[in-house]
Amino acid sequence: CNVGKQDDLDALVEQTVTHFGRVDVLVNNAAFTGAAAGKGARELTRKEWELMLAVNLSAPHWLTMGFLPHFPASGGVVINVTSVAAEHRPVTGANPGGLGNPAYGATKAGLNRLGNFMASELSPERIAVITVDPGLVFSATIQAMPGIGTDLPPGHVSTDVPAAAIA
Repeated sequence: CNVGKQDDLDALVEQTVTHFGRVDVLVNNAAFTGAAAGKGARELTRKEWELMLAVNLSAPHWLTMGFLPHFPASGGVVINVTSVAAEHRPVTGANPGGLGNPAYGATKAGLNRLGNFMASELSPERIAVITVDPGLVFSATIQAMPGIGTDLPPGHVSTDVPAAAIA
């Protein structure tokens, strides 16, 4: 499923509901920087900017809206996985884009705010909206960016996050 494409999102909702009948928990975990990782604002192309908006911010919104009618009357949970890039200051020097890049940070900050609004709006329907920031994970993408994570306090960088830690 390409969550950057509305038709794929609609098909995902339809196939999920057809298979399971309802949805109790939705985890919006997709994230994308692609070739734009580490680029500053001046280097980003419009296509890179719009793709990150589509995947990192629009997809969680539209998936949540698509699944809303399929939560049981007793309620449910929407979990949005965000990033330290939403709040952390950009790293200067070799990587002007900092953690991810301006578009990635902006989309994750937007996801934080979207989660706040959704939580307020959906709470009367007994649907909790939770935003989770697993912290900086020193993935291969992050390790390839000079200076990333070197200014964070010990214990704020993980080499991996077991699924059970965020489940």
